[in-house]
Amino acid sequence: MQNIDTRMLLPRGIQLSKTGTSFRVQTRKKVIRDQKKVTLKDFVAVKINYQPNMSDTERRKTFSAALEEAKKEKILAMEQKFGIF
Repeated sequence: MQNIDTRMLLPRGIQLSKTGTSFRVQTRKKVIRDQKKVTLKDFVAVKINYQPNMSDTERRKTFSAALEEAKKEKILAMEQKFGIF
């Protein structure tokens, strides 16, 4: 399996963990509360469910499915916690 530089492919706020087995989804939003700037933070980890003896195409499908789940978590955090969208 060839290595791909994921920094160019992943959306902003979604990072691949050092071990490559999960995505880190981080959301930050600056708001003004009581005339003070406050940074609201949210962090979620989405596990990539690699199984032993997976083929290259199965690993890519699993990676893509986990990436889509990470994107959904990012949007969900922005909707529920920050009131965006």
